[in-house]
Amino acid sequence: MTTLDELLNWCSSLVRKSLQSDELELAHFTVKEYLMGLNESCGADMAQYRMSVDHTDISRTCFRFLGLSEFDGTPLPVTDLDPELSGFDEAWRDFEGKYTFMEYVLRYWHVHAHKSSWDEIEDGLWLLFDESSSSYRLWTFGNLYYHAMDHSSNLERERHSSPLSSLKKVTGPSGPSALHWAAVLALPNICTVLITRGVEVNASSILGSPIYCATMGFYSFPRRMQIMVPIRNSKRRLSRI
Repeated sequence: MTTLDELLNWCSSLVRKSLQSDELELAHFTVKEYLMGLNESCGADMAQYRMSVDHTDISRTCFRFLGLSEFDGTPLPVTDLDPELSGFDEAWRDFEGKYTFMEYVLRYWHVHAHKSSWDEIEDGLWLLFDESSSSYRLWTFGNLYYHAMDHSSNLERERHSSPLSSLKKVTGPSGPSALHWAAVLALPNICTVLITRGVEVNASSILGSPIYCATMGFYSFPRRMQIMVPIRNSKRRLSRI
């Protein structure tokens, strides 16, 4: 794999290292203008470097990223089905720190999917809704985890919004089904097929029923999502994440 130093050496006029992180950024705004201006008329050798603003292309890239089972030979942390999952929090934070594009994919793939041509992304999208796959486990965990982080106070985030707690919520006995998630994400084609397959529209989960999810929509579920938080006297109270 090409190293950061090699890229900076070969492409110093195009990219530079960010002052805030180890990530690369375009060296000048004219580089972006040039790349955006490339098209098929420039010839195959140059057109392959164009910056696409097409959401279908971005969706496909997100799907491919979510479909990977390992990165640089390291398996995805979510592929470990050990119920204890000791060390998962540390493993996930190390992973997301090393592969920073993953957070963007988990947060926004559905945004690009909504703006894409359905016929061109349908096959890739269905792979994400295979409940037995690591891809499904990955993106459902990611959706819950990052939105829990966004909608939690600092204290709640420290105590109850860990990666492991989010993973257990989506993989536990009350975890949302593919229909729940399709309803939350407002994907009617996915919902229709799942319902015709006999998936129950009133099935309960930590998100409520699929009908509730469809009614409230994606941006409402963090407020709907509640967890049982133990307190010292062994009673329980509800706390929003």
